[in-house]
Amino acid sequence: MGIRLAAGAYAGLAVYCVLSLLFGPMGMSAYDDLEARVEEMRENLVRLESLNAEAQARRDSALSDPQTLALEARSLGYVGPGQVVVRLGFPEASPEPRDLGTLVPFAQPRGMEDSELKVISLAAALLTAFAGFLAGPRRRGGGTGRVSAGRTDAGTKP
Repeated sequence: MGIRLAAGAYAGLAVYCVLSLLFGPMGMSAYDDLEARVEEMRENLVRLESLNAEAQARRDSALSDPQTLALEARSLGYVGPGQVVVRLGFPEASPEPRDLGTLVPFAQPRGMEDSELKVISLAAALLTAFAGFLAGPRRRGGGTGRVSAGRTDAGTKP
């Protein structure tokens, strides 16, 4: 009986270890998801760095040259003192929206919860132990009668 329970416990532990390694919260599938997310974030960081460099160059240009500053202000709809805005009736051209990068939202890596892994492992342990009990007791000796103190059940010497 003890060997069957030990086999069930071993099977449950083995199932838990394998499932945790493959599908657990820190398993291989979750690791693959996190690797893909890191790559997305690196690409986004490269885009944001280029946008930042471009914005800094525009700011430095506007601060160093008054004409560039005036053009930039007019593109935003500002006019200087004494200037008059004349609209000719053409539809107002909307400025192109600038790419501000991408928000990379948090997403839980795929994989099974630890509690789910434990339930499956417990079920495997119980099924293994139950299968061991269903297999019935093992008989030793190969014969049908019991041998005790040099005699068989029939009472004759072997």
